[in-house]
Amino acid sequence: MSTPESAFAQASAEIKALQESVASLDKKLSQLLSTNLRAHETQNSQPQTAFDVLTGSSMPKSRSTAALDRLNAQSISNCEEVAMATTRVVMHQIVLPSDTDALGICFGGQVLGWIDVCAGLAAKTVARGPCVTASVDAVHFLRPCRVGSVAIIAAMVNRTFQSSLEVGVRVEEEDMLTGARHHCCSAYLTFVSVMARPGPGRAAKPLPKIVPGTQHQREIFRAAELRRQERLVQTLSGEKHGVSPDFTLAHMTQLIMPQHANSLGITFGGQVMRWMEQCAYIAASRVGRGGHLLTGSMDSIIFTQPTRVGDVMYITAQVTGIFTSSAEVMISVCGESPTEREVFYCGDAFATVVSVNRTGGTVDIPFTLEPETGAEKQRCAGAEVRRQERLEMRRSLMAQQAKRPSLDGSMQIHSISAV
Repeated sequence: MSTPESAFAQASAEIKALQESVASLDKKLSQLLSTNLRAHETQNSQPQTAFDVLTGSSMPKSRSTAALDRLNAQSISNCEEVAMATTRVVMHQIVLPSDTDALGICFGGQVLGWIDVCAGLAAKTVARGPCVTASVDAVHFLRPCRVGSVAIIAAMVNRTFQSSLEVGVRVEEEDMLTGARHHCCSAYLTFVSVMARPGPGRAAKPLPKIVPGTQHQREIFRAAELRRQERLVQTLSGEKHGVSPDFTLAHMTQLIMPQHANSLGITFGGQVMRWMEQCAYIAASRVGRGGHLLTGSMDSIIFTQPTRVGDVMYITAQVTGIFTSSAEVMISVCGESPTEREVFYCGDAFATVVSVNRTGGTVDIPFTLEPETGAEKQRCAGAEVRRQERLEMRRSLMAQQAKRPSLDGSMQIHSISAV
């Protein structure tokens, strides 16, 4: 009769033998993949296609090639130099009806999402750690992707720097019936490696150097440095782009449901203000690139006419003033009764939205407002006056000391700080 100790020892021996067998099989598989790849490259030389404008090498033609690429990617973390071709990542996405508009054309935002995912995978392959998107250069959609086709997204790391890396992405559309391919768009994304900077309890993990293997890849490598210099010059110069107030226009339409109203069927004022703040956020996001947007203030609101259950509410927001790190947004609210079919005015307000970073510090807004019509110029001029009034009110609130009872009934002095 076996004891628990002997049974445990026997099980441990079996597990160890199984681990050794798996390791042996993995080694044989790697050798077999390498042998098949060399034989495939010798017997079937494939010419480059138009798709290789991005990658500088032909697309994977066999499973052994793709498997070997994955094996090479696993060893990148142990290399100080990485071949540019080994950083390539290719994704295939079927364009579904849910990805397209009424004309069957894929939404640009969906394509940009695929681009970011594919580029992020390529960046993570090189950094062997988390990476965050720092910037995306201008993307021009030369040809749309249509429903039923296959979007092929290829990404490759063009160059690494101290803690950042540039990834080039090319998107092609393939017709599933004819097999024809067309270039849709290209993009250059900059990622920052989190592990490349020292953190709590760990040292910095430098990025490996990208080594181009062909003349075309060397041209890509040199162009990446030029693009980086252009980005740095634009960032350091603080250049701001002018935009029209119409560029920031945002609309929201809300149907008043019973959960939005009180027992009399009148819409809660808090619900209306919540929608107004959301619409103001959308308008401010058109100019507040690069930072997190927070509502700094909401001016007084007077509801001239209420909305009721079943009514439709129309909310419009537009940036009326841009300052260093904040923007003023004008919000107008109107309602429409389904029975009377008349649009009526409900109220308006001005909100101040502030752009901040993750630590709470302010971030400069990289745009200036360029009003064109007389009404736009009048609103922009009034924005500066209203801003000075808000700052004066805020300074007054911060200067005074308010004596208020605490929750336990004792009296304490509380200073009113700015939001």
